[in-house]
Amino acid sequence: MNLSRLVYLITGVTQPRRKPQPRRRHRPNPLRSRAYKAWIRTLPCIVPWCSFSPVHAAHTGFDGGMGVKAADWSCVPLCALHHWQYHQIGRSQFASSHRLSLADEVVRCNARYAELRRVA
Repeated sequence: MNLSRLVYLITGVTQPRRKPQPRRRHRPNPLRSRAYKAWIRTLPCIVPWCSFSPVHAAHTGFDGGMGVKAADWSCVPLCALHHWQYHQIGRSQFASSHRLSLADEVVRCNARYAELRRVA
């Protein structure tokens, strides 16, 4: 028995029915791309001499902010171990300890993906 039926049985008053809310239309977000993240996961880890898998699409956060998730276009391929380490020690210390330029890696990944999309 639902609550409105119980209220009717006790008080004899029916509750007004709510109007159904219109459904929100899903708008595509240009900052999100499942296909790009799936492609990133097929690449090897960007840390030199690393051969671990599985590889994650790690958001570098260059275009994010306080409470704003970075765009998927700023992802780089990192194995699970290095992705964890990236979050533990921070972006700048991670990049310097592995001698990486994450901004350059993001640009390189975006260029390779764009080239693959043009060819296909």
